[in-house]
Amino acid sequence: MKKIILIAFLIATQLLIAQTDGSLDTTFQLPNISNVNYMSTTAVFPDGKILVGGDNVVRKVESNGLLDNTFLAQQGQGGLVYDFEILPDAKILMVGNFANYNSVNVKGFVRLNTDGTVDNTLTGTDNYGLIYDIQSQSDGKIILAGELQKYRGTNNIRSIVRVDENGDIDATFSSGAGVAVQQNSEGLYYIEKVLVQEDGKIIIGGNFSRYNTINIGADIARLHPDGTLDTSFQTGTGFLGKVIDMALQPDGKILVVGTFTSYNGTQINRLALLNPDGSLDESFQIGTGASDVVNGIVLQSDGKIIIGGNFNNYNGNNRNKIVRLNNDGSLDSDFSIGYGFNGEVLSLNLQPDGKVLVTGYFSGYNNAVRYRIARLNASGTLDSEDFGMNTFNIYPNPTQDKLNFTEYLTKVEIFSVDGKKVLESNTTNQIDVSYLVNGLYLIKVQSENGRTYDSKFLKN
Repeated sequence: MKKIILIAFLIATQLLIAQTDGSLDTTFQLPNISNVNYMSTTAVFPDGKILVGGDNVVRKVESNGLLDNTFLAQQGQGGLVYDFEILPDAKILMVGNFANYNSVNVKGFVRLNTDGTVDNTLTGTDNYGLIYDIQSQSDGKIILAGELQKYRGTNNIRSIVRVDENGDIDATFSSGAGVAVQQNSEGLYYIEKVLVQEDGKIIIGGNFSRYNTINIGADIARLHPDGTLDTSFQTGTGFLGKVIDMALQPDGKILVVGTFTSYNGTQINRLALLNPDGSLDESFQIGTGASDVVNGIVLQSDGKIIIGGNFNNYNGNNRNKIVRLNNDGSLDSDFSIGYGFNGEVLSLNLQPDGKVLVTGYFSGYNNAVRYRIARLNASGTLDSEDFGMNTFNIYPNPTQDKLNFTEYLTKVEIFSVDGKKVLESNTTNQIDVSYLVNGLYLIKVQSENGRTYDSKFLKN
């Protein structure tokens, strides 16, 4: 459910300097999602556009947060999105708890074309069990992990499977009995997060204590590239509590967050740094750590660490749901969040320019209204006074007859592509465009709150 899609591109040095205080990025506006229970994940395209997903919602937005109406968004009851991955060709891998995408039967795993339509070359719908995480390898193979028990009719998957670019099971990856998907006191055993090291080894984290019938302590393990257990990764008794997210440092050490309160007998609250051999890095000092669950973690290029979750205190310091740490685990007081978030943070994502995308259950950040998603400057301040406040959207798009608006509008103007005005209307949230000639149209609207928006739609 948490992904860092880092794709390098050039940005001005002045911009980087101006955004090092953690303030809210005030250039970012996002379509209203106040009717969505939560947002769970984001991904960033090479051109700076952003994909957002959550509870029955998938949207693509411009870098400033305005809706990209060329992307066919999820309509109807799709389900929960847990994770995205953007491929080199800009196609999208998506996993979660959904049975369909825009009425196409896909059952928890789908590849979308760049315009949001389903890529039917990735076939297969006979799956069973939730898929929480997806990781593509450099060779194009794809790792799926979660509570997965059946994939394309093959039973006994045991939470993890690797497939090729067409979605066929990769027979060279053998997890054996894997993580046995069975009931325990917290529900099913499962894998929540996967990391692929540069040497091809695979780190898995979640809620489990055995891998392929071997006792491995609790909740974290490392596999060889062929799926067999790497027994050189020694975790002892492991974590007391589940692993939710992880991040790899350049030195091979592993940052881990979750619900846990100890590791191999050492008390450590919800954040730990492991050495490459699986032992605890005791130089990473977090004190009393986070007061409640940590759901997401990202590592900045300067080695500083941002974590988000449902905590309101970090090592005795009041911090609501998000905090930045120095690379030794100490609090970075330069990350200025004010009152922070008023609801749980579920995921974090770093943009190439250092800004931080945050999703979750919240409706506000530092007394500013932000529904389910916010973008912060690298300093912790909010990206935009209007971020999360742009409520305008049109649907369905394309349309044959009616065009609906998510806001009640005081003025609507529609223009042909050659600039001729073909319709003007006042005080409406729906208009009839059935009489228009098929083609692309530009639309200019003004909402009751005085905001004006430009968009486009296709009449067919």
